[in-house]
Amino acid sequence: MTELKAVDYLLKPISLERLLQALNKFFNERGVRAKGPDPHTEEPDNFLFIRSDRKMVKVFFHDILLVESLGDYLKIHLADRRILVTRDSLSVMESRMPYREFLKTHRSYLVALRWIDSYTSDTICIGKLEVPISRSHREEVLHRLGEY
Repeated sequence: MTELKAVDYLLKPISLERLLQALNKFFNERGVRAKGPDPHTEEPDNFLFIRSDRKMVKVFFHDILLVESLGDYLKIHLADRRILVTRDSLSVMESRMPYREFLKTHRSYLVALRWIDSYTSDTICIGKLEVPISRSHREEVLHRLGEY
């Protein structure tokens, strides 16, 4: 019998969000990101637009402390203490952010590596915010933090 090395499975009907989640899981396990624009031909964007309070707000990646999932909504904590709330999923947001700068620590949290003050095997501290590290993400988190 051959080993399939399956990472995930999808059931019909397949939603875009579920497909993106499966692709992110595949690429994260393989240690690569889905290809975006060619970095040699285009300048990479250092920001994204977030819909919040019925308008599109420009948010620079270097200003994001962490992204917290609240069901169908995301709470984006920014360096200037602002918090943006938007209707989106964490998997979609994760796919829009630079892999080298952000780390998923839990199914509900995505943190910016540059803002991490300290960490243990269970939590990450960013200022006064404490973010949990789940058992399923612990190995990858500790590996990435050891490289950083």
